[in-house]
Amino acid sequence: MWFVEQNNRIMGLQKYESTIQHISAPQQTVYDKLADLRHLEELRRRLSDPAAAEQLKAGLPPDIKPEQIDRFCAYAEGMELGADYLTLNSPVGRVTLRLTEQEPPKCLKYTGEGGPLPLTLWIQLLPTAEGCKMRVTLGAEVSVFMKALVAKPLQKAADGLAEMLARLPYAAL
Repeated sequence: MWFVEQNNRIMGLQKYESTIQHISAPQQTVYDKLADLRHLEELRRRLSDPAAAEQLKAGLPPDIKPEQIDRFCAYAEGMELGADYLTLNSPVGRVTLRLTEQEPPKCLKYTGEGGPLPLTLWIQLLPTAEGCKMRVTLGAEVSVFMKALVAKPLQKAADGLAEMLARLPYAAL
């Protein structure tokens, strides 16, 4: 019993918030597309086309490297999409993000399944005059010992996911 009590004290939810991203699509449109992940099927299909991937690489901003697009395209090929889940092959195995809570049109909560850490993903949306703004928060249940090891990669993941979601062509999905 002592071990369980000690273990509960050293485990805790750590949250990593992205920078705020601005999206030029209305809040409701972005929410609708992210609440039903089957909308991403067209994007996944396009990314599996080598010609489309090359076209995407040609128009990259300087902060995104072509290798990142190649990695993303590889993930997209093995991706499985459902109305409320996304499953992909990752370096740690097959991981699923499942939609577990919704607060239309402001917040979506996804819970990770199959990963090495209990993971939660929140996508928050607020309306603006030009469209909406978005923040991604990753929450991971980690021990004090693991916190230092996972902090930087999870912060980078939150920022990268927010940037990628902000660049999606919501009108075309």
